[in-house]
Amino acid sequence: MYGGIFLNGRDWLEDTAGVVGRPKVEKGGVSHQPFAAVDKGASMTLKLVGNNIRPKDLQHFGATTAEQWMCILRVHTPVGGVYLCGDNAQTIRISLDVIDQAGAKTQAVLDKPRYLYPHEVLGKTADLREFLKDQEATAAKGQDLTRIPPRFTGLNGLWGEWTGEDVLKDRSPIKSSLNAQEEAMVADLGLKIYVFMGFSTDLWDHYSDEILKLGKGSRILRGGLQQATKHMPQGNRKRRT
Repeated sequence: MYGGIFLNGRDWLEDTAGVVGRPKVEKGGVSHQPFAAVDKGASMTLKLVGNNIRPKDLQHFGATTAEQWMCILRVHTPVGGVYLCGDNAQTIRISLDVIDQAGAKTQAVLDKPRYLYPHEVLGKTADLREFLKDQEATAAKGQDLTRIPPRFTGLNGLWGEWTGEDVLKDRSPIKSSLNAQEEAMVADLGLKIYVFMGFSTDLWDHYSDEILKLGKGSRILRGGLQQATKHMPQGNRKRRT
C-alpha cells in the first residue's frame, strides 16, 4: 500500500508569474484508517483552496447529514451513475460518513451508484412513453383525446428515456435535426437521453427546501441540460432558453 500527498496543485495551476514549482506527489501515511486493513482500493482526501473555488465552502448547500450529502453526491459525482435504457449499474456499496461542525456523525449507504432521477423523488409521475402509447391507441379507436385516463392526471411530471437509435429512427417524440456526420457520431457514441418535464419549477425548490431541507435556493435538481460521460455526471446542469 502506498500513501501520497499532492500539495499546491491549485496554486501551480493558477500561477501566472511562473514562481510556483510543479507539484509532486510526496510520500504520506494512510488517510483513512479502514484502508489500513485491506490490500486493495483507493482513498482520496481533497482540500480545496484558492480564490476561484466554487462554492467557496461546503456550507453553500446547508447540508449537515449523510443523507443530504448522499443526494448531493448523486447529482454531481460518479456516486450518481447515469444508467439508461437497460444499462445496469455495478453493484458497489457506497458508505458515507458525515461529521458536522458540532461533532455529530451520521451515515448513509447506497447499494449501487445511481443518479437522483427526478421522477423517483418528485412525487407522482408517469412514463411519457406510456402516455404517448395510450394517446396513439385512443386516436386509432377514433375516441376523444382530451379524455385523459386517471393514471395520467394530477401528476407532478412526465419522464422518459430513449437511445440515440430511437431518435434517429423516429421511435421517440424527439425529432432529429442532425446531419449525416452528427448521426454517425450518435450511433458511434451510443447516445442515451433522459427527459423529465415537471408541471412547475416549484418542484425543484420544494424538494431541496422541504424534503432535503438544504439551504434556500440550493436546487440540487433543476431544469436544464446535464451531460454524463461513461455514466458519470459532468458538473452542474446548464440552463437553456
